[in-house]
Amino acid sequence: MKALLKPIVWVCLFFFAYQSTYAQALKIMSYNCRMSGEMTGYSVKEYAVFIRKYNPDVVMLQEIDYNTKRNKNQDFTTQLAAELGLFSVFGKAMDTGGGEYGVAILSKYPFVYP
Repeated sequence: MKALLKPIVWVCLFFFAYQSTYAQALKIMSYNCRMSGEMTGYSVKEYAVFIRKYNPDVVMLQEIDYNTKRNKNQDFTTQLAAELGLFSVFGKAMDTGGGEYGVAILSKYPFVYP
C-alpha cells in the first residue's frame, strides 16, 4: 500500500503545482458611461481614474458616443483607451446626433481580426 501511495501523492503534487503555475484569472469590468460622459463634460479623465483603480484586463463600455454633436465630435473610446494605455474597439448600435452611439471594449490585449 505504501509503495502505491507515494507515486500517487507525487502525481497529485505535480498536477496541482502545474495547474497553479499556468492558471490565470481575467479581470473584467462593465461600465455604463452615460452618453460618453455627459456628466463630466465629455472628459475621459474621470473615467480613466476610476477604471485604473480596479486595473481590469477587459472593460466593456455602454452608452458610448462616437463623433456626435453633443460630445463635440470626439472619439471617446479611442481617447479613453489612449489615456489608459489599452486597445479599443467600438460597435455602433445606431446613428444619432450626426455620429454614432453604441458599445465599446477596452483590453490590455490586442484584438485579432481573422
